[in-house]
Order: sequence, then structure tokens, then C-alpha cells
Amino acid sequence: MMMTLMEPKFWQYLFSLLVMLAFTIYFSERRYSLSKTCAIAGICFVLIGVGNWIMLFGGVSEGTMILITILTILVTQGTVLWINQYRDFRGLFTGITGAAYVLVGSVCWSLIHIFTGNDRLALFVQAGAYVVLFFTLGKFLRQHYFEELRHRKTGWGSLCLVPALFYAAVYTMVVWATNIYTVPTNGLGTLMVLLILFIDYALIFQILSQNRKELSLLRANDYLQSYTKHLERESGNIRKGEEATAILRHDMRHRVRIIDSYLKMGQVEQARDVLRAVEESLDAVRVERYCENSAINGVVSYLAVMAAESNITLTTALDIPEDLAVPEFELATVISNLLENAVEGAAQVMGDRWVRITANRFKGRLVFEIRNTCSSQMSTDGAALPPTSKGDGHGLGLQSVLAFTKRYDAAFDYTVESGVFIVRLMV
Repeated sequence: MMMTLMEPKFWQYLFSLLVMLAFTIYFSERRYSLSKTCAIAGICFVLIGVGNWIMLFGGVSEGTMILITILTILVTQGTVLWINQYRDFRGLFTGITGAAYVLVGSVCWSLIHIFTGNDRLALFVQAGAYVVLFFTLGKFLRQHYFEELRHRKTGWGSLCLVPALFYAAVYTMVVWATNIYTVPTNGLGTLMVLLILFIDYALIFQILSQNRKELSLLRANDYLQSYTKHLERESGNIRKGEEATAILRHDMRHRVRIIDSYLKMGQVEQARDVLRAVEESLDAVRVERYCENSAINGVVSYLAVMAAESNITLTTALDIPEDLAVPEFELATVISNLLENAVEGAAQVMGDRWVRITANRFKGRLVFEIRNTCSSQMSTDGAALPPTSKGDGHGLGLQSVLAFTKRYDAAFDYTVESGVFIVRLMV
């Protein structure tokens, strides 16, 4: 009788294992090609299948069964981490969720087998439960899940507790210390617990997705506010220039008469003095135009004033068109962050203070380079962002730069060379 029961359980277990591996592949950002991933999963399937056969038919001791169970868990979760793009708690969360997922079908199989004794019907119901869950999770949750995997790097360790605790709760209801074959009435409660698990998943990831969308809207609002400030600053510069030009035009008539009087009296040198004064007045009212793009021009104009107040020499060579391939308000905010960090970094230097920004067109893209003197040697150990504070040269504003580069497939890097901090951005 025991052997008769063990045989269908063995095949049911292999089917559950196969489904779990398929689930983890489907819900993982794969590190390898699909064929290589399936080959790795196949090796895992064989190893665990052999271990399960030994437990069921090998007549091993209870201690050996516990050891094989532990090895099975390690091999399964290790395989998930191996094939996963994220070899951290994100990959572990996927693996534990896969284990909890197959429990639904396993419990369904056990209940049908207990009450009908029909192995084929039990397997059919188990497969049906997997198909329904697979379709439901794939349609309504998979995309949200992948978005969170890509954008959320922290907090997954705590989230791993959710499927792990649910798995432990179900295990105690159907395997140990209570066995579903001795207390089959636990089956319905077990299914309810698993249903709650997947409802929790749906709610958790919808909330996380909504929260991320709200943060994205807040960031977009910050971009718009920054863009508005840049345009207001540019508009103010133009207005001041127009007012100064109007005053100069009014004064010019008087100066022309003075020059004419000097020339009539043969006082050429005095006429030249007036002309030099006119030239100086023209230079004073000239609105500095750093590039064709108004938003970025406003950014550079503002930072030029900021640099002058700190006795920092700012040099520019900007070939930036009016029309850009990316939203100009976002790019202007990014350049503002980088250039402001550069000015603040140069302000910490006791000796020569300077900032240099260049922008060139290259194969349809814009390549920015910002250099500034810095007060300390900063580490460039390959981290995504320099681990420094505002006072050391480059600060938290680079977080928004990194988000921009990811969103628009831009390239961003930095380095330190002989006390000069260099940032490059290609968009």
C-alpha cells in the first residue's frame, strides 16, 4: 500500500518540480540565453529527482531524509540565483515564490487523491491549478514584478519573508507536524492561506508600482519647476538687456552730438575717448549667449554668475542646437546639477579655481564634458556614483543624473586626474 502511494507521489513531485523551474524561468530576468537556462534547469531537475527517489524508495533514515531535503532546497534556490540576472535577494524572492507557487498544485493533487483515489484526475486538477495561476500571475503581475526588479534594489530581503512564512505555514499544515493524509480537512484552509498569499502579492506590487509612478510624477514636477526657473532666468536676462539697450539708444544720440562737436573742433583724441566709452557701454549691455538652446543657456548664465561670485573662472565651448533629441527641461536640469556641483567643488580649492564645460555634436548625439578643480582626491573604484558629499565636489544631484541616463539610454562616467574632476555625458 505504501509503495502504491509512493509511486504517484514521486511523479507528482517531479511534475511540481518541473512547473516550479518553468515558473522561475518565466518570472526571472535571465542571465543566459533561453537554451542555456533550460539546460541548467534540466541539471537541477535530474539532481533533485534522484534525491527525491532516494527519499521515497531508498529506505533511508530520517536523518538522511532531512539532509536530502536541505540539499534539495539549496540546489533549487542556488539554480534560481545562477540563472537570474539579479544574484541577490531579488533572485531569492523569485525562487521562494516559485516554491510557494507549486504548493497550490501539490495540495490540490493530495486532496483529489485522498477523496477519489484517482491519480489521473488528481494530476489533471493539479495541472489545471498551475495553468490558472500561471495565466493570472503572468497577465496581471509579471510586468509589475519586472518593473520593480529593475527599479527597486533594496527591501527585497524583507519581502522574502512573505513567501517564506507562507511556505512554512502551509508546510506545517500538510507535511509536518500535521500530515494532510491524516487530517485532510486541513486542505481547504491550506488553499485559503495560499490564496491570501497571491492576493497579497497582487496588492503589494500594485502598491509599489503606484508608489513608483507617484515618485516619477514628483520627479517630473521637479524637472518642470527647474525648467521654469531656467526660462524665467533667461527671460529676465533678455528683459534686462532690452532695458539697457533702450537706455543706451537714448544716450547714443547725445554722444553722437558730442563726438560731432569734438570732430568739428579738431579734437580727435577726445572723440576717440567718447567712442571707447560707447564701446564699453555696448559690452556692458551685451547679453551673453553660450549656446542656441535657451534652457541650457539660462542654466549656464546662472552658473556663470555663481562662479564669478566665488572667483571661479568659467570657460565654455557649447555647440548645442535649439531642438534636442531628449526633453530639454530634463537635460537642462541634469546639466544644472552637474555644473552646480562643479562650481561648488571648485569653490573648495584654495588655489587655482576653474570650471570648463564643453558640448559637441557627434554622430547625432551630444557629448558633454565638465571639468573642475577639486580639493581632494576622490575614489573612482568603479561605483556607479562618486561616494562624496556636496562639499567634496559632487553630491546627491548626481542621483537624478543617473536616473536620466537610464531613462534615455545615455552614457555617463567620471574620473579624477591630477586634482581635476571630469564628468562626461553623452545623450
